Amino acid sequence: MIRVLRQVSHDAGYALLCDDEDMVLAHCIKQYNQVHQRLCVMIPKLEQFFQPLAAKTSAGTVRLKSRDLAYYLVTNRPRPQQSDTIIGSNFVAAACFGWLALFHPTS
Repeated sequence: MIRVLRQVSHDAGYALLCDDEDMVLAHCIKQYNQVHQRLCVMIPKLEQFFQPLAAKTSAGTVRLKSRDLAYYLVTNRPRPQQSDTIIGSNFVAAACFGWLALFHPTS
């Protein structure tokens, strides 16, 4: 969904410069509202901070709102725990020291 929001932001920038008939802008607003609706189902507190866009929203506003929502998702996602990661720091250290032992045997 972050990728879609970034694409919406990019397309809204295009609409700001080149879209005379507002076709691209209408698509951007539709995409933003669909992503917003899906995210509000998954993250209920999101509705406190972000609202759906109106049909006559300007391209600059769509661009800023989509960037803000993408940034919110990137900065507020839960971090994986050490046990959840495939390669933990202990594994990396053991692999590095094991590799060194091949070239520098202690015995």
